[in-house]
Amino acid sequence: MESTGINGSDGEGNGASTHSGLGEALLCQNVWRLLVVRLMRKQSTKREALPTIGQVPNELWARIAPILAELDPPKPMGRKRINARAALDAILFRLRSGCQWNQLPKDFPDDSSVHRTFQRWIQLGLFDRIWAALVEACAELGGVTWEWQAADAAMSKARLGGVALVPIPPIAAKLG
Repeated sequence: MESTGINGSDGEGNGASTHSGLGEALLCQNVWRLLVVRLMRKQSTKREALPTIGQVPNELWARIAPILAELDPPKPMGRKRINARAALDAILFRLRSGCQWNQLPKDFPDDSSVHRTFQRWIQLGLFDRIWAALVEACAELGGVTWEWQAADAAMSKARLGGVALVPIPPIAAKLG
């Protein structure tokens, strides 16, 4: 029997409980690997590269596919859409690497098709639903402990004046 850390975690921050099935533990680990872009690390001059995720694991896709089928079913007419799993792989690669859409590797579908799919999924709220389902799955495993929270923000000047909420009154009448 493996030893567990605090709150049933495996001691490596994965949050996978040792009493749950291996597939479920791997699913929880892969969920966080996919959804967390940056890991908290010590500041150093040389950063260790994050492991590459080429494809969404089968266990994770089994949870995502029904949500996708419900919110974004195939159209009855017109041109066929690109493969949804390949599109999700490309979107996650793009979000993880920070590359431009037109710099996606050739292993993925056409960049404009992937971007169009990404925009459609955003409008449908697909990523919110996926996030909720995966957090729920991890919570059922006892894999998420919400003991602390962190927030990150940046403030800067609004370019070109931002959005005007109210009209600006004239300061003074022009003289002469």
